Amino acid sequence: MRVIWILDNKYRELYGLYDLKKKLKESNIDLIIINKFNWKASIQFFSPNIVIIPNIKKESCLPILDYCDSEEIKVVLHS
Repeated sequence: MRVIWILDNKYRELYGLYDLKKKLKESNIDLIIINKFNWKASIQFFSPNIVIIPNIKKESCLPILDYCDSEEIKVVLHS
C-alpha cells in the first residue's frame, strides 16, 4: 500500500515522520512525503491508495481533493 503525505511549507510537520515511515515500512506500507507544489505529478507517478492533505483551503488543497475524488483515491485531512 502506498500513502502520500503532502506537506505544506511548515517544517513542524516533519517532526516524527521518519519514525512513522520506519514503522509503517514494517507493516508493508510505503509512506511517500511530497511538497504541495508538485502534488499532481507525484500522485500520477506513485498512484497511491491514500493521500494525506494538510488543509482544505480553496486555493491550496481543494484541487487536490477534487483530483483524488475523480481518481477514486481516499483522502485524509491532517491539520
